Amino acid sequence: MQGYYAGRFGRKINASEKYCSMLFKQSVGENFKTYLNNFRIERAKEILKAEPNAKISDVAERVDLLVPILLSEYFSKRVHDTFSKPLRRGIIGEVFP
Repeated sequence: MQGYYAGRFGRKINASEKYCSMLFKQSVGENFKTYLNNFRIERAKEILKAEPNAKISDVAERVDLLVPILLSEYFSKRVHDTFSKPLRRGIIGEVFP
């Protein structure tokens, strides 16, 4: 998923980035970047449910983010909490309903 953006898809179908972005937002209800980041966070949550002690660098790699700090930032914005191990340990069901 790294490096995906609307313009890349647009080139494949011979359409502009602006047009692809507009179509995507009309179809999905949010822009491509937001959709992709939300998808990554949902996948990270699934990984953490299965592996509560996973390192952020491992989870970031598995959701196709090369920079682990980005996962931490996206996670904090979307889940409204930190990506810390103590938080995940013992209360995973409360954090990720």
